[in-house]
Amino acid sequence: MSVDQPLKVVLCWHMHQPQYFDLESGQYQLPWTYLHAIKDYVDMAAVIETTPGARAACLGGASL
Repeated sequence: MSVDQPLKVVLCWHMHQPQYFDLESGQYQLPWTYLHAIKDYVDMAAVIETTPGARAACLGGASL
């Protein structure tokens, strides 16, 4: 690879959300998944949106 060619870099953000379900009470404990989504995922999208030439692919997975 020539030093004149740009280096292609891939950043892999791997984030998963546990299922905050209490088996004893049968209730969900706080809206953590929602809070993480509005805090972290929106911030990551903003970084991609404001970076010229950046591209992103998103993969959604189930709770652990």
